[in-house]
Amino acid sequence: MIRLEHIRKVFDDKIIFSDFSLELPERGIVCFLAPSGFGKTTLFRLILGLEKPDAGAVLGTEGLKFSCAFQEPRLVPGLTALQNVLLVSADRSRRDREAEDPKKKDAEALLQKLGLGDEMENLPAELSGGEARRVSLARALYAEYDVLILDEPFSGVDEERKTQIYPLISALAEEKLVLMTTHLPEEAEILGADMINLSRK
Repeated sequence: MIRLEHIRKVFDDKIIFSDFSLELPERGIVCFLAPSGFGKTTLFRLILGLEKPDAGAVLGTEGLKFSCAFQEPRLVPGLTALQNVLLVSADRSRRDREAEDPKKKDAEALLQKLGLGDEMENLPAELSGGEARRVSLARALYAEYDVLILDEPFSGVDEERKTQIYPLISALAEEKLVLMTTHLPEEAEILGADMINLSRK
């Protein structure tokens, strides 16, 4: 179980967290709500160990596998949408990842579910912003993980596509812990997520 105990984090004299504590469940969806600048992304970076608290401690992350979709898609420019997803295949060479095998079929099926069936062979430069974000999400979903972190996963995604994504995330949360951020409470409500408003921390 992940716990944040009395976290303090300051950037350039701006206090992001002063004495913040939180205990997360082992599974389910926890959605963090707040306007920009209230520490949503910083919180995730603390949990991932990419940032260190100025005081306090993040406990319970030892041995956990994390998979993330950040606000920026961060796709590899020279690889197709499908190849970007297959990058996270565990212990597989590039040659293996490109072979016709069940794992590749799983990645193709996931892209189909996210409405990207016609874009699998497109390079990132050929994708719209919303398509690139969905490829990034597919890559995060395809990886092996204990905890899935989604930073504004629906930004730039139209409402029709969101309805395709919601069931995938809800199903995962039956066995995994999903942490996500959003500006829109209705997204968290649709997913049945526990909501934490960081603007009131």
